[in-house]
Amino acid sequence: MPLRGQLQCSAVQCGTCSCKCDCIFHCSKVSTLYSTENSSTC
Repeated sequence: MPLRGQLQCSAVQCGTCSCKCDCIFHCSKVSTLYSTENSSTC
């Protein structure tokens, strides 16, 4: 999986677990690519 977590995505792309806007809890399988900052965007 490419490190797309560092890129900003449109709202339409959110929820695919490949965007920075995805939340940690919903995408726990790739939680290593996300920081605690993303949890506040849920």
